[in-house]
Amino acid sequence: MTSSTYSRSVSSPEVGVREFSESKKHKSVIKRIALAFERDGFNVKADHISEFSTPETCIVMRPDIKAKKNDKEIIVEVETRNSIGSRRDKMQRREFGEWAKEEPNRDFRRETTI
Repeated sequence: MTSSTYSRSVSSPEVGVREFSESKKHKSVIKRIALAFERDGFNVKADHISEFSTPETCIVMRPDIKAKKNDKEIIVEVETRNSIGSRRDKMQRREFGEWAKEEPNRDFRRETTI
């Protein structure tokens, strides 16, 4: 794959195909949600967004957003049209759901760019 091809899409059998415009929208939604949490007083980490540090993994996978305020922890995963229903999406839902069930103060949210 050439660098110009890579810049237009990210492709993997596990993830699906995320075209450049879809990837851009994915990052935009992550940033918008992260900034909203930050305005609400949460300590926020957001993957793919340079203004925020990268969130740590939850069990094995890394969420798009991890927000913490007092004893409340929230993780958010943003899906695009082409990633919904992929094997990775299913694995994330399962893992992040398990992570949230471990403690009563945890929540897992899933957003879509559709």
